[in-house]
Amino acid sequence: MNFGVTSSFTLGFYSTEKYIANLKNPNYKEVAIVSNSGSHSQGRLNIMTPTIQPNIISSLTFSQVNRMWNLNQKYLITSDDINLKSEIFQIEKSFQRLKSKDFLNNQATISMHELNNGKYILQITPKKVVLYNNTFKKRLELEDSFIPDDDEIINSTLKDEFLMIFLSSGDVLIFAINTYNETFAKVEIPKILNDVIITTGYITNSSLLSAVSKNINILIKGSGGQKRSRSSSLAYQATAPIDTASKSKTFILVTGDNRIVAFNRFHNQKCFQLNEVDKFSDTLSLGFFDPKQIYPDPFIKQVILSELGDKDHKEEFLTILTIGGEVLMYKLYFDEENFKFKKEKNLTITGAPNNAYPLGTAIERRLVYFSNKNGFKYIFVTGIIPYIILKNLHSIPRIFKFSKIPILSISFYADSKTTNGLIYLDNLQNARICELPTDFNYENNWPIKTVYIGESIKSIAYHETSNTYAVSTISEIPYDCLDEAGKPIVGVQVDKPRPESFKGSIKLISPFNWTVIDTIELKDDEVGMTIKSMVLDVGGGSSNKKFKSKKELITIGTGKYRIEDLSSNGSFKVFEIIDIVPEPGKPETNHKFKEMFHEDTRGAVTSICEVSGRFLAAQGQKIIVRELEDDGVVPVAFLDTSVYVSEAKSFGNLVLLGDSIRSIWLVGFDAEPFRMIMLGKDLQTLDVNCADFISKDEEIYILIADNNNILHLVQYDPEDPTSLNGQRLISRASFSLNSLVTCIKSIPKSEESYDYDTGDYSRSTIGDYQTIGSTIDGSFFSVFPVNESTYRRMYILQQQLIDKEFHYCGLNPRLNRFAGISISGNDTNSKPILDYDVIKTFAKLNEDRKKNLSNKVSSKDITQDIWKDIIEFEHVLKGL
Repeated sequence: MNFGVTSSFTLGFYSTEKYIANLKNPNYKEVAIVSNSGSHSQGRLNIMTPTIQPNIISSLTFSQVNRMWNLNQKYLITSDDINLKSEIFQIEKSFQRLKSKDFLNNQATISMHELNNGKYILQITPKKVVLYNNTFKKRLELEDSFIPDDDEIINSTLKDEFLMIFLSSGDVLIFAINTYNETFAKVEIPKILNDVIITTGYITNSSLLSAVSKNINILIKGSGGQKRSRSSSLAYQATAPIDTASKSKTFILVTGDNRIVAFNRFHNQKCFQLNEVDKFSDTLSLGFFDPKQIYPDPFIKQVILSELGDKDHKEEFLTILTIGGEVLMYKLYFDEENFKFKKEKNLTITGAPNNAYPLGTAIERRLVYFSNKNGFKYIFVTGIIPYIILKNLHSIPRIFKFSKIPILSISFYADSKTTNGLIYLDNLQNARICELPTDFNYENNWPIKTVYIGESIKSIAYHETSNTYAVSTISEIPYDCLDEAGKPIVGVQVDKPRPESFKGSIKLISPFNWTVIDTIELKDDEVGMTIKSMVLDVGGGSSNKKFKSKKELITIGTGKYRIEDLSSNGSFKVFEIIDIVPEPGKPETNHKFKEMFHEDTRGAVTSICEVSGRFLAAQGQKIIVRELEDDGVVPVAFLDTSVYVSEAKSFGNLVLLGDSIRSIWLVGFDAEPFRMIMLGKDLQTLDVNCADFISKDEEIYILIADNNNILHLVQYDPEDPTSLNGQRLISRASFSLNSLVTCIKSIPKSEESYDYDTGDYSRSTIGDYQTIGSTIDGSFFSVFPVNESTYRRMYILQQQLIDKEFHYCGLNPRLNRFAGISISGNDTNSKPILDYDVIKTFAKLNEDRKKNLSNKVSSKDITQDIWKDIIEFEHVLKGL
């Protein structure tokens, strides 16, 4: 789905309910990006949320629980690892406890599994493996001799009738469970693995070993260094065709030295490994397992080899979770001879090695696989920042943040009312039962919900007080060529087809169900050029703010589209959104527009903004600041410009004004007495599309987007001698974006923290400001300030990556971003804006290349510092 053309966006709360199902809403006041796209009848709103928005159905509260499982759509099993207690709750009986004399309730439960379509239940504790029927009567127990007294089970996995359990000593046991005869039959692993330390594993039905199972010579020839030609490969296929769709039971094991081993159910002592998986190479190929005497240093925590996808398309992926919380994924493919894995490189960075991101693993991360839920096969990642991995037909696997609250455990949930639900446990011992929303698109980096409006959208504003969105739309109408008096202009041929003009309207949209609840129709040929939500001082008849009240109001600037012989006039309108009694059966219709002020102007109102409780309007070649009184609006300050203003933004009492010829002006507004003071000008001749402020350590920067797809960063620094006491804005850097920037907004930066004692995970602002911008093709970007030490490390790393690594189609990122950009005067691009698209490739490299590049950045071991910087960049919008 194409999410362009984007001309405007706003930031608003997606969910404003403080409590859902008697618990705190995990997505309470989470900021979403709401943008426009499409045109005419395809005009629509796109709601982009930083996390999944699960539909919470009900909730539970426990005193102490660490893990939970839903079994047979009847039972909820919980495990308390601290008090060594396990309990059974009956779902259809209001979660009453079920007492079973056979169930091991005085031990912590490691895992619970279902067999034979729920007819049998398997309980795994540190010392016991017990098989029950579906009423929890013991049918079978694994002999104690399999688990030594000084050893215990730490994990298990089940697939069909095969059970794999992992012991703390590094041993692995595999059993085939026969529910008909009620027996455990041990499955022998290849003897070559008997003395190998095993840390984890997985059981799956896979095509991985289909080729080598039919012809082992594939690996023998490959290991001998002989390169097969395409003709010989085709000849081989002709004599021994490989059914790439056939799958067999495959056992995956991870060794203590971080090798991934694979073998079949009937392995005949044949055991294979994925070569160079410990280095996370771009391609993983099968080879014979070669035992090595290496000191174990495991950093692979868990692996899953499974299908991912939706109801239309599924593919096999190897998902690896590391000790540091990183998630790496490899796609299985057939290269006409054998199956290999190819690394997925455009994934969200979830963790880092060398304890560079300790917050990410403050709560244990685990991979949980779900099959055919809501049409998806997906993987869930628990932890302080939980993730969900989804794969659509038209995209690579996407790693989405699931929630902003930590999640300890998650399980599939189903009862008489919910068929494809999830139940998850947070760090405050609260469990929520929810379903994945199906009205979101999961093919991009953020989940996106689309709402069709049916008209082209010009501008969007969010009204926080009423939790509604005001949208300026445009529709086409026949043009009546009339003069100022309303009479036809001389020379108009009435018998000819009339040209098309535009008629604007202002719509009020409720996020309750994303429908239009009120509409204001503008006059023919009048269009809402810009619309903003502002908190303004109203009334009192005095300049003293003690006698004024603050109101959040919607301010609209309009312009009249007419022929060039007529002046382009406009107006500004101020609306209040009031509460009303909703229509029966329509609770969303509880707000409507109420016009407070309206004034026609000479010149179109092209930009508006709030400044110190007043509103500024750019009308034609004049800038006028107005104050709201009880009986009207009063102009209090003005400024003349040479051309019309295309952008106006405020930051405290500072105002930037951008036009189509002379770049931007920085103006100060003073209320005692009322005046506008020119502070500085940018000497570049830029056609400004949009701009906004960036702040770092009380230093003021302005990010400008011009009409040539280039970002410019300028600074207001009166202490710099080259600025002539601030009269000249100093150009610091330029950056090419390859797409026209349509809107920029400034937002505060934040940092995250976790209290290990109380389990409280929080985010707080740090005083700096960054920007979010949109481009005409529907993509979004962020520009943010960083510390000097971080900048130096990342700049050197960026240079090394540009010079030493291969790039798509042989293109040069440096020339792409900086070539052809002219810097005026004596300014230089000495500290260019960093390109995170280049820096992020560091995380995709194999371990040897990472180490090599880290040494290039500094002779000291600064790998940890590099990863800390990358994590900061990756999560720069965590405050939304």
